[in-house]
Amino acid sequence: TINYQQDMGQVTPPAPSYDYSVGDTITYKDTTWKVIKNSTSSENYVTLMKTTVLTNAELGTYAYGSGYDTMEFTWTATCHNDNHGYSEAQHNCDNTNSYATSKVKEAVEAYATSKGMMSDLSEIDGYKVRLLKYNELEDNLGYGNTQTCTVSCYNEFGKTENTPAFVYSSFGENQNNVHGYWTMTPYADDSSATNVWFVSSGGSVNYYGDVNDNTLGVRPVINLLKSAIPPQS
Repeated sequence: TINYQQDMGQVTPPAPSYDYSVGDTITYKDTTWKVIKNSTSSENYVTLMKTTVLTNAELGTYAYGSGYDTMEFTWTATCHNDNHGYSEAQHNCDNTNSYATSKVKEAVEAYATSKGMMSDLSEIDGYKVRLLKYNELEDNLGYGNTQTCTVSCYNEFGKTENTPAFVYSSFGENQNNVHGYWTMTPYADDSSATNVWFVSSGGSVNYYGDVNDNTLGVRPVINLLKSAIPPQS
């Protein structure tokens, strides 16, 4: 068989790569995203986390207030700050740390919808768009016990030398009220069910994120179909 391209002095361009590794950057919808799980060519999607937290404008009415790039995990008629139309704070927040019924779930889905993303996303474990899970920090992002201990080790869990810097820095921290960002994982040992794990700047992961904490940002996670990834520069 004659290869006419070679005969004419042309070089066949290489096929695009569909393998992605943790830390790779993808630009999608004019926004930068980081790969948070290795993806081989046998998979038709790749899991990404937004490089920075949602801005006040991107959060819209879900933002804690004007100028804040943060929002509460949720609020209800009996659990809220004195905002979002409530004149005074109430703190009866028992049984409110479920991601499935949270306001932050509404916020990330509203963001993805407003950007026209939903048809480009694959539904995995019930979600096309969500937040980071606690176990992903350990399974994919290099988190682990940073010191040897024999009793309670929860304070020792954090970034290690294998953790990419994008996980804990340059995500918009220390400005517009952002001191960390929410995960979607409730703290299991909380009998009142009011706390959620969060990642703070510097690399620690903490369980005492009360659902109406107003100092935490939102970093959406999406399962982007590889067929929807635009050419990357």
